[in-house]
This record gives sequence, C-alpha cells and structure tokens, in this order.
Amino acid sequence: MKKILCVTLAALVMAALAIPVLGYEYWNEAVSVTAAYGTPNIDGKVGAGEWDAAVAIEIPLTGDPLEDEGYALYQGEWANARENGDFSDTFKLMWDENYLYILEVRKDNAVNLYGNATMPWETDGTLVFLMPVDDGSVDNAVNPDGVHHHIFFVPGNGSGEVGGDLMDRYGDIASGTQMTIDVEGGKVAASTTNDGYIVEVAVPWSQLGEGLTADFKGPHENMKLGFSLVLHDSDYTDGTTGFVKQICWGYIPENLPVNGYDYGGWGVLTLSPKPATETPAEEAPAAEAPADTAAPVTADFGTVMAIAASFAAAGALSILRKKR
Repeated sequence: MKKILCVTLAALVMAALAIPVLGYEYWNEAVSVTAAYGTPNIDGKVGAGEWDAAVAIEIPLTGDPLEDEGYALYQGEWANARENGDFSDTFKLMWDENYLYILEVRKDNAVNLYGNATMPWETDGTLVFLMPVDDGSVDNAVNPDGVHHHIFFVPGNGSGEVGGDLMDRYGDIASGTQMTIDVEGGKVAASTTNDGYIVEVAVPWSQLGEGLTADFKGPHENMKLGFSLVLHDSDYTDGTTGFVKQICWGYIPENLPVNGYDYGGWGVLTLSPKPATETPAEEAPAAEAPADTAAPVTADFGTVMAIAASFAAAGALSILRKKR
C-alpha cells in the first residue's frame, strides 16, 4: 500500500511540473517599468505634482535606446521613415488598492479624434498590454494559460470631439481566443494641448481577474505583471480613419509564442512599495506638580481590590474563630 501511495504521489508531482506556465515564459526583465504608489485625479489634465512620483517612459521615434537594442518594432509608414516632429510619447504609471492608473502625454502634429476604443488602430490610439499573475512568482500557476488584457483607449469620442473612450480585449495564449469587453468601473479622460493630447486612465484591479482560472490576488507592493505597449498614429483629421502606423514598444521576437500577436513581447511592470510614513513625534512628558503642592493620592483598581480582599479574608477568619 505504501509503495502504491508513493508511486501515485510521484506521478502527481511530475504531472504538476509538466503544466506549461504560459503566463510567464514570454516575460523579459530587459524591458522593465515601475508604477509608483498614489492616486491621481482622472480629469485629462496633469495637476501640479500629481504624477511626480512616477517614472517616465519616454518613446521618441528616433534615437530610441530600445530600438538600438532591438526592442522596438515600427510598422506602417514608420517602418522606413520616422521623425520626432510627427510623434513622440511619454507614459507614466501609478497604482493604489483600487486602480492601475495610466498617463499618456502625446506630442502629435495631427490629432485624429475620430474612431473609438473598439478599434484604436484605426485612429490615434493606444494599447496597454497587461498579464496578471497571483504574487509575481514564476512558479505560481494562477494563470497557466497566459490570460492577458489589452486595454484600448483613444482621446476622441468617435465624432471628432475630445472625450476619451476605453475598452478591454482579453484572451489567452494557450487557446489563441480573445474577445472585447467593457471595462467595468473604468475611467478615462482626455484633453488636447497645443502640440498633441493628454489621456488619463484608471483600470480597476477587478478587471484583471476576468478569464483567469483562479482569483487574481492583487494588488500589493512589488507585485509583477506582464506589460507592453502598442501606439497608433493616424494623421487624418477629416473624419477618415484607417491603419497608418504603429510602434510595438517591447518587441522581443524570440520570446513570442508561435503565431503570436503583434504586441511584440512582454516586458515586466512592478508595483513600487508605498512611501514610508513618518513616525509621529513622541509626546512631551507631563509637567511635574510644583514642589509645594501635594499630589493627590491615587491607587489603581487592582490594588484597591487586593486590599478589600485582605480585609474580607481577615473578617471571615475572625468569624470562624468565634464559632470554634
């Protein structure tokens, strides 16, 4: 019986080790970013000091260090000719217990506010790719199929006016299936600037549990998520939409699954620890009573009860002696 049990346990262990952990094998620490802890106001404007704690991800069209290392893939018209006067981008990320926050500040010589977040590649739009795990460890199989979310957002309202639109396309690497859904409880706001536009987005953590085989347990300090970006630029301003050009920011072809998506590969997003809270100053000791003033005599409750118990015992002993 013991032999059968040992063989069974061994088989179970081997089977567990054989489970493909698709949620992690395409991650590459070479492309890493962080999200600072904090809660910005989602209004499409960068308030004073609001995003200062976050590290900026700078994405120019030329002179990009990621391009020099082979991480950036340019498609469409940018495949051959690129110019920073046409496009450049800055991203920042923050988090708190309720949301992951995204800031995009784009410089663009021709802003397209047509189209919507269902098909952001048809207009000026952005795709933020997120792959949730449980606690960030590569041996945790909470996401063995590689469930991932493509957060789509655009600055326009689809009719040529600024406003912002937000959607989520989630799928899994194991089956290659995907579907576009609403971001329940999500927030998006946009505004135009003299040389482009600003978009702020809040993605509720509950959204990232969609499609997982186990509950997504997040967020927490130092938690890691798979992360990448695809940026689309359309220079049409006459109500015309259509794919023109894009950047796949984290292009790592050797880490792509077979027949992989065009996002290019997974970098790593880490949630930074919360800022240390200041220890409150120690209270000053109470002032001593003046020497010529007698301090009131006090006793704690335990002392009073002990004295009362002693008197009671003495009285009981006296009564007992009298009876004898």
